[in-house]
Amino acid sequence: MRLFRQRSLRSQSDEALYRALCDGDRSALEVLYDRYFDRLSWYAIQFLGEEETARDLVQDVFLKIIQKPASFDTRRNFATWVYSVVSNACKSQLRSGANRRRILSGQAAGAIQQPASNHSGDLEWKRKLMAHAFTGLSDREQLLFVFRFQYELKIREIAERMDIPEGTVKSGLYNLLKKLNQALKAHKDEFEY
Repeated sequence: MRLFRQRSLRSQSDEALYRALCDGDRSALEVLYDRYFDRLSWYAIQFLGEEETARDLVQDVFLKIIQKPASFDTRRNFATWVYSVVSNACKSQLRSGANRRRILSGQAAGAIQQPASNHSGDLEWKRKLMAHAFTGLSDREQLLFVFRFQYELKIREIAERMDIPEGTVKSGLYNLLKKLNQALKAHKDEFEY
């Protein structure tokens, strides 16, 4: 019987699942968790640069969802909302981490410094540089990035998920790529070719 219920739930929209969760159906959360945990973890890793910390953060978001399921307006798009929640949690984590580093070191935190030249260090530095550029994006730009380049959604699909016109998606992607390009160009002389 439970297997049949799970199959039935898997065919429902995110918003319908969330309504079911608000009505006390905990198995609806399992389906949402299965749909979003890996995606949200990848998204959080782009911010934080640490896989374990990112996964813990996403886990905490799901715990908050189960504790306060009525915090989501079911008339909104669930994907957009949950990505915003994770984005805000990541920014909070980065702020607290930066403050902690500044206090411990007595210096301003957040500067990106290139490591001494070794290939694994260079790769790590480049990953951190990209994560730094990613965190400089607005919530909307981050969602556009994830939907277009991680999930490879079409413009129409992104517009539907974000509930915005296709033209807005196109111009948003153009501006996003331009912004990322500028952020990376600022450090181009630090890359080895």
